[in-house]
Amino acid sequence: MQQAEFVKNLYIKKGKYGTKVSFKVDAFIEEIKSKKNKDGFVNIEIKESKSGEKLYAVYDTWEPKGGQASGQVGGQAKAVKPSYQSKTNDDLPF
Repeated sequence: MQQAEFVKNLYIKKGKYGTKVSFKVDAFIEEIKSKKNKDGFVNIEIKESKSGEKLYAVYDTWEPKGGQASGQVGGQAKAVKPSYQSKTNDDLPF
């Protein structure tokens, strides 16, 4: 398992009415530019400390093995039927 890499120049605080996120803009931009993946994205996970008192951010560097995109099994996209489409008109109450 790979060691988590903390996101620098990003500060996260739990507030009374939500979560506050602050960036040290110039330094943060330079850092994330150096972390972008081949598609130009930077994936970041916001996590909570074990005590639950603090939030922190780490880079999500996971990539599928064998060049498969997410939602694919054995090189073929798997069919997923959303639950809202599972009902027929006979099931509707009106």
